[in-house]
Amino acid sequence: MRYKNFTITAAVLLTVVFSFFIFEIHPAAADKPKLIALYVQNTSGKYDKAKLVFNPGYSSVCYIYRKESGGKFSKIASVRSSGSNTSYTDRELPKTGEYIYTVRSKVSSSNGSSISDYDHTGISTIRGKSIVTADITNLRSELKWSANENAEGYTIYRKIDNGKWKSIATVYKSQTAYTDVYSTSFSASDKKNVLLNNTFLDTSSHTIAYTVRGLKSDSDNSKRSLSPYDSNGYFNFGAPIIVDAKSAGSGKINILFTRINHATKYLISSSKKLSNGTYSHRTVATLSQADADYISCTFTPKKGYNYINVTAVASRNGKTIQEMSYYGFTTAKRKYSKKKILYIGDSITFGTPYKSSTTIHRFSYPYRIGELTNAKYYNAAIPGATMAFKEKDTSSVHRYRIITDVVPKILKGTTPVANPGLLKKNTNTFSDFDTIVICAGTNDYTDAVPIGNSSSKNQSTYYGALNSLMTDILKADNTRVKKGKSHITVIMPDLFYSDRCGGAYTMKKSRYSTKNSIGYTLKNYNDAKNKILEIYKNKGLKVVDFKTSSFVNQENCPYATADNLHMTKYTYEKIGNALAETIIRYWK
Repeated sequence: MRYKNFTITAAVLLTVVFSFFIFEIHPAAADKPKLIALYVQNTSGKYDKAKLVFNPGYSSVCYIYRKESGGKFSKIASVRSSGSNTSYTDRELPKTGEYIYTVRSKVSSSNGSSISDYDHTGISTIRGKSIVTADITNLRSELKWSANENAEGYTIYRKIDNGKWKSIATVYKSQTAYTDVYSTSFSASDKKNVLLNNTFLDTSSHTIAYTVRGLKSDSDNSKRSLSPYDSNGYFNFGAPIIVDAKSAGSGKINILFTRINHATKYLISSSKKLSNGTYSHRTVATLSQADADYISCTFTPKKGYNYINVTAVASRNGKTIQEMSYYGFTTAKRKYSKKKILYIGDSITFGTPYKSSTTIHRFSYPYRIGELTNAKYYNAAIPGATMAFKEKDTSSVHRYRIITDVVPKILKGTTPVANPGLLKKNTNTFSDFDTIVICAGTNDYTDAVPIGNSSSKNQSTYYGALNSLMTDILKADNTRVKKGKSHITVIMPDLFYSDRCGGAYTMKKSRYSTKNSIGYTLKNYNDAKNKILEIYKNKGLKVVDFKTSSFVNQENCPYATADNLHMTKYTYEKIGNALAETIIRYWK
């Protein structure tokens, strides 16, 4: 019995060994590589380039083949792979014609090697590049692009600031338009780092770009070919803002201005204003793009050309584009260092949402006016503040009340009540200021503060709070005049237009026509402000109305504001430029 079992076991072993040698004698057939994608891109050189992506299977060596449509495949390269998706870039793709690519793999062993079969259809190039345009606002971008007759569909890509291109959508051939709503298309991290309230894109602080590639794919979308694309894409492009200018000695001036993403260079000009109101510009320096938030330049201005401009230059859709900074910027008007300005208001006057340690107040109209005039100023504006007193907060955050948290402190020459570190120390009273700018009421609208009547002294109404404040200023003005000083100029800007009501951020609703919970629109509060202005003008106070509808209105709100309420830094600049001219006019 033992011998019988041994005989059976030996026979089994011989069979296994024999089978092993038979297997080794015939090398395994190599797997056919799987084609995944082909990306064509134009170059400025003699050839275009094509990037082929494929899965080589278990092969370590693959051969790349190419043919012109209607021709025969010929090997153009061999590449080594690691078993995962592999790519090869053909840098000698002719500029015209349709070309088809495929791949074969090679498997080697001690007993020889084998060459795989290949995808006989291959993957073909798509020529043609779509030209993209976009209407970029704070809530969404409306894209359009030129059709590519060689494509079956389109893949849309987006790039934020200096990031990488990311695919955000694929559409069919008949579609040459797309709407990108940021609140639904941005990733969680991008919402946190880029969007305001997870909804709004501040186009003055962030650049967003779009590009489109034509697409062809097989039935299950496992093999795709994409056309060339514009590597710059279509992007929002703004003008530089000069945030500082000072003498550098020997007749030179040093300026600091904001960097504009996508700009290739900056032209520094000195200008003069002509008798017909236009400006004559002379380029005095050219700077290349820099990797910094702010760019510095020292130059010698042309004699008699006292205005300073910076022009950002870029290329978009094959055309040179330029955006020039505010043409009226000059250091010649910085002769008001003995003047003092007080600002009373809410977040719009404070300068929110630019509240980082490096930009606090920099993009506010009080900062801009100080920059243009060299006047000393105190910004007592508090984000979220109402003009009137309200005993109980109805919002989710504590609201400061100007009439109780700001006015009494200014009367005593002390610092208003606000979040720690928000406001600078104050030692001046109302009578110390040459100009007082009052712009508050948008939070009274939101907080449903009663308007009251024009003769009211009740500080819990909008009329009553304004009457109380203006009475204090009138008394301060009398005090100044008795001391031989000039009258105080009180400037009351119109309450700024806004398309944001409550927490419905994605819905555009005008505060000027939408009633709050007690039946008032923002226009009602602005009308009350104008009524107070006339009352105190008749009492002898120098009160000035400042119109704001040209800066923010229903038509431009998606562009002029960062979040349909607070302004972009470009709009703050424009308001500051115009308000500075008004202030100076009443100082003369």
